[in-house]
Amino acid sequence: MPKKYRSQSGIVSWLTNSVRPVFMLDHRWRVRFFNLGCVELTGCQPEDVIGKSCEYRSDSLENLSDRVLNSLTPPAEVFQGQELFTRINFIDSRGEPRSPHVLYLPLFDDIGELTAVIGILLELADLALQLQPSFSQQLHSELAGLMQTRHQRFNQATLIARSPAMRCVSEQIQVARGSRAAVHLRGDAGTGKEYIARMIHQHSDYNEFPFLLIECSQLPRTDQRRLLKDALTHAGELSTPGAIFLKDVEKLSLDLQVWLAQVIEQEEWPAQYRLFSSSTQSLQKLVEQDQFDSAFFFAIDTISMTLPTLTERVEDFELLCQYFVEQNNQNSEKQYMGLTRETLDEFQQYAWPGNVRELKLVIQEACKLCEHSLISIEHLPFRFQTGKNAQQSLPGKKPVFRSLSSLLESVEKAEIVRALEATKGNKAKAAELLGLTRAKLYRRIETLEIEKE
Repeated sequence: MPKKYRSQSGIVSWLTNSVRPVFMLDHRWRVRFFNLGCVELTGCQPEDVIGKSCEYRSDSLENLSDRVLNSLTPPAEVFQGQELFTRINFIDSRGEPRSPHVLYLPLFDDIGELTAVIGILLELADLALQLQPSFSQQLHSELAGLMQTRHQRFNQATLIARSPAMRCVSEQIQVARGSRAAVHLRGDAGTGKEYIARMIHQHSDYNEFPFLLIECSQLPRTDQRRLLKDALTHAGELSTPGAIFLKDVEKLSLDLQVWLAQVIEQEEWPAQYRLFSSSTQSLQKLVEQDQFDSAFFFAIDTISMTLPTLTERVEDFELLCQYFVEQNNQNSEKQYMGLTRETLDEFQQYAWPGNVRELKLVIQEACKLCEHSLISIEHLPFRFQTGKNAQQSLPGKKPVFRSLSSLLESVEKAEIVRALEATKGNKAKAAELLGLTRAKLYRRIETLEIEKE
């Protein structure tokens, strides 16, 4: 039974012990009131949140009080005096996803200064109210729901993966987490290869050991050899890494490729070291052109992932933009709500040659230039304007399309894998979930070579 907090004031006592969830924030975004109804809804106690600041973020955090604080944070418009009604998403103390609506009411003193914001939480199935969330608020809620779902199902809270290509990558990450096999990531610059490698390492048994990054394209052969020799010589010591990431591995000296292939083949590679590598080119083609050692290729390509470009992630784009905006809210006095619809339209007309990395940098710089809660076109940095102007001066590029059959196969494959995981490999139950006969499911598994991966 949750503890009741009483007060000498009758009205405060009634509010404190009311089962209707009510909370209050002061003008500095700090929680000042958190009643019994909030306790019962969230599982969070008043002493865990009162006096703490809220941040407008969607991170699916492990700490319950941080999850609740972030979810209760109103958009900046409320602190500018606007009454607002919107939906929030969070995971309660029992691990259950909750999606109540919140009515935010700003309070003013006798000289018109905002002193506090009252929030009233409502769990209603159907609402026909005039107060509708803005476009950026809808994105914020959608992002929070997606990240919490991914955290519950895959423990991949920071991976935005609604597009078929990224859902496939997500499935491969799950496979990689369940083994110690070498992982190779291929993709254009800025697609997030190092980020994915670090994510896999973070959830491994050796995550307390460092992640050693060797940038093959930036180092001469002597430094490449020195770093690898040092790692192999000092294996097992406390300061040695738990993972080695060979970035741009196609730039690794050919003689070092041959040497590492022999080390791995002769089982002299330390078991503590998980081997990751990345490339922007097809290693298979380089092998065929005698520009990459074939034995080393087969040693590092046990689990292979191809990361899509940003233009191939249409379904992820708006949520990625919202996520990068909200990253700037962490430990910041200034809280940004998102981008205007016009700004997103401007972004979607740009080719983003630097992919996700470029998008993140542009949004970071825009936040520094923005004095308001929403980022508009006038806040976009010089790097974006010059990049867009350069693209407009070049001859038009032909649009790139994926084969419709390959796109449909990737979606079908991801759904079959998901159904098999949900039924723990029971094909009869998986077929029922997918609306297929058992025989047809067997044929699709064989055709798509699902069980060979």
